[in-house]
Amino acid sequence: MWKLTGLAALSVLAISGAAMAQPAAPAAADRLMQADANGDGRITKDEIRAQRLTIFARMDVNSDGVVNVEDRPAAAEGQAKTKRRRGGDYARFDADNDGKVTQAEFVDRDYDGFDRLDANKDGAIDASEREALQQRRGARKAQ
Repeated sequence: MWKLTGLAALSVLAISGAAMAQPAAPAAADRLMQADANGDGRITKDEIRAQRLTIFARMDVNSDGVVNVEDRPAAAEGQAKTKRRRGGDYARFDADNDGKVTQAEFVDRDYDGFDRLDANKDGAIDASEREALQQRRGARKAQ
C-alpha cells in the first residue's frame, strides 16, 4: 500500500491528531504557526483545514482528487526513512485502506490533536498553548 511521505509531513505532523499524540519538537510549534492565515497569533480549526487543502493540492500532482503512487512515484523509496523518523507510517490518512488518499480523507480527518492542544477550549491554539507544547517536549527530552 502506498504511504504519504515528506510533503505531507511538512505541516500535518504538527497538526494531525496522530502527530499531536506524539511529542512535538520545538520546530513543530513554529510549523503550526504557518497555519495562522490572518496573522493574529492564534490557530483555528478553519485555518488548519485551509492549510490542509493547500497541502493536498500540492501533493495531488495530476489533479485527479486523490494522492497515490501516481502522484509520488518515489514514495516507496522514502517510506522507510520517513517511517523511522516519525515513528509510524502515513497509511493513517487512507481511512478506507484503498491505497489512495482522497481530499476528504486528508483534509477532514480528526482534529483530536488540535483539541488536546487547545487547553482552554476556546477554539484556537494561542501562544501560551504553543509554549506549553514546547515545555512538555523539553521535559520529555530531559528524562
